[in-house]
Amino acid sequence: EPTLATRWRADASPAFIEITLPGEADIARVELLYGAMSRGKDQISRVLVDGTRVPFVRVRGPVNRQRRDRVTSELLAFPPSRAKTIRLEFNGDPPFIVSQLRVFSKVP
Repeated sequence: EPTLATRWRADASPAFIEITLPGEADIARVELLYGAMSRGKDQISRVLVDGTRVPFVRVRGPVNRQRRDRVTSELLAFPPSRAKTIRLEFNGDPPFIVSQLRVFSKVP
């Protein structure tokens, strides 16, 4: 389960994060950790896998209902896809800040 541990920020809307894996993998979930940088709301508006928009559900409760004394995050689940790229699109009021990103996959 690869993890990209870096801070990302965008000051304009719309914005996106695109992850390109070194090879194709079976991808089914992505988690964005907001931590102390949380704006107190869900930020993802669209998920694209290899350029195709996929339906997704938020597995965790809304960010604004998560405990503020813990790391806030969005855990997104979508139909398992064999893919190399994932694009997460943000929309709303910037700034958009992500402290850590996790991609959950099963590599054969």
